[in-house]
Amino acid sequence: MVEKARVTTGTRRLSWFYQHPLVFIGSLFVISISLIVFNIYSVANALTEESAEQYAEQYLNALAQARSTYSSEVVARVRDHGIKISQDYRAKEGHIPFPATFSIILSNRISDNHLDINTNLYSDFPWPWRVDGGPRDAFEKAALGNLRENLDEQSYVRITTNNGVRTLRYARPVIMQESCVGCHNSMESSPKKDWKVGEVRGVHAVTLTLPVISTVILERFSSTSLLMLGGTVISLLLLAIFIRELRRSLLLVETYARETAATNLVLTKTNAAFSRFVPHEFLGFLRKEKIIDVSLGDNAQKEMTVLFSDIRNFTTISEKLSPEENFAFINNYLSIMGPIVREHGGFIDKYIGDAIMALFPHADDAVKTAISMLQQLPNCGHGEYLHYGVLRIGIGLNTGHLMLGTIGETDRMEGTVISDAVNVASRIEGLSKEYGATLLISQTTMNRLKHPEEFKSRCIGHIQVKGKTDKIIVYEIFNCDPDELAAAKLETREWFEEAVSLYEAGNLETSGALFRRCLEKAPDDSAASIFLSRCNKS
Repeated sequence: MVEKARVTTGTRRLSWFYQHPLVFIGSLFVISISLIVFNIYSVANALTEESAEQYAEQYLNALAQARSTYSSEVVARVRDHGIKISQDYRAKEGHIPFPATFSIILSNRISDNHLDINTNLYSDFPWPWRVDGGPRDAFEKAALGNLRENLDEQSYVRITTNNGVRTLRYARPVIMQESCVGCHNSMESSPKKDWKVGEVRGVHAVTLTLPVISTVILERFSSTSLLMLGGTVISLLLLAIFIRELRRSLLLVETYARETAATNLVLTKTNAAFSRFVPHEFLGFLRKEKIIDVSLGDNAQKEMTVLFSDIRNFTTISEKLSPEENFAFINNYLSIMGPIVREHGGFIDKYIGDAIMALFPHADDAVKTAISMLQQLPNCGHGEYLHYGVLRIGIGLNTGHLMLGTIGETDRMEGTVISDAVNVASRIEGLSKEYGATLLISQTTMNRLKHPEEFKSRCIGHIQVKGKTDKIIVYEIFNCDPDELAAAKLETREWFEEAVSLYEAGNLETSGALFRRCLEKAPDDSAASIFLSRCNKS
């Protein structure tokens, strides 16, 4: 009887499903839709909160970077010109705001233009002139306490809902830096005078209004659930409506993601901009991965080949051009020469007007770079403003031990190279003009060449350079001379080098005769002509 009752009950249930198929299908459809909506609701909320947190972090990073840049690039500079820093800078002529005041002003300006963003920089030890400088609500008090007690935590985050509006509260600590402790502890109006490096000075907090994705989904879900009961056709129609609304909701997420991506792009471009000022190779020699890892006094010693180049007739050219045309000319020239240095394994240490100083780990690469620069020189004389004729440069190379490092002070430093080898390279570049050559290298560079046979060279003697007690041996590389002149220099190389030795020994008559023989073969040999002129004058 019990078994029969069970079978009867099961049959009735199946019969009910057969008799009410629309209710059954509609129920399954509504349940499925409900599960889908709930899942999308959860994912959308998670994505929204994650994106908002990333945006808040990047936003505060940008403000911190702006404050740091203002401190290092503005405050550190204007102090040298008598401009003072104060909180009431508007009332005092010749004053500019403190970095923290500048950060507050910048935050307020951004908040005025973006009503869904609110930023507050506060402390439990606010400056006396800041009426609202302390925590404003329970979140800000909790954030300050938590970040001060847990120094390892980088942020304090909460999601709150008020009147149906969801907001993200994100806070990060403001850490006392070594450059700030002295100012805070020494100022008469400072509310606390025993700050230490690494302590939490205050908190930078941002409040973001989150998109109402969950509200939109729940509204659509409620209306859909009611209409689903009317039948499969109506349910499918509502499904289409729901998908449409779902797409609109997802578009909100996509829009927010695009805004976050745009912020990331700005930060990426900012980092790339910094890399243009400090070569990646320079950081590599200092064993640093990022520019923010570099500290004052970082240094490394290495043997490298130094290249100096200079435009011979730049003064004449610049006199014919306006300031705008001068910059166009220089940038056109450097945009061609700079990549050549990098293509051969070197990096540019600095631009000195029209001059280039570059460093190379290998001497052969440095010489090849110089030759390529001379070969590309004709391409630098074209442009909208450049109507000045033939462009000429001189290049000098020297190899030696260098000290690469950072100099300056905490708020303003730069990478540099300190070495006598740098000075010698610069002097050799200057000699190229004196001897009518385009490329000169030192004996040390010649000795470091692994394949000297690839380069057409000759010794032009022992030369006294400014700043050096001993003379140095200098060689001319003439691979870029016209073919006829280069061939003649190779043919007369032994005569030329013997003539130089005789000239240095004081045998001017025999030396002059050999230089004349060189000029008979190579009438355009500038160095031979200069030596012959010296022989005739002595």
